[in-house]
Amino acid sequence: MKVELALLNDVNELMEVYDLARNHMVNEKNLTQWDNKEVFKDEIIHYINKNVLYKVIKNNEIVGCFAYITGGDNAYNTIDGKWLNDNDYITIHKIMSKYQRQGIASFMINYI
Repeated sequence: MKVELALLNDVNELMEVYDLARNHMVNEKNLTQWDNKEVFKDEIIHYINKNVLYKVIKNNEIVGCFAYITGGDNAYNTIDGKWLNDNDYITIHKIMSKYQRQGIASFMINYI
């Protein structure tokens, strides 16, 4: 497996990965995360345009992806609680894999 920055022409293939990952979540009774396909697609495009979305490729197929954001993320500007400090941090979003039990998620976590 290898990791590369995702490109705009990857969006349709990434959405196929999303569909499979979302179906897995529904089967696991996680009915609220990633529930709006259009919002999700817009977020994928946003992360690609910011050069923070990475695709995982195996045998010339995109089998996973993740967003790796340094310096903090706007999604966490408002939280229910308090940060321990004001230091920058890394945010990992949109971790998904196309197939289960093939080591893709472990590969991504180890890579990150």
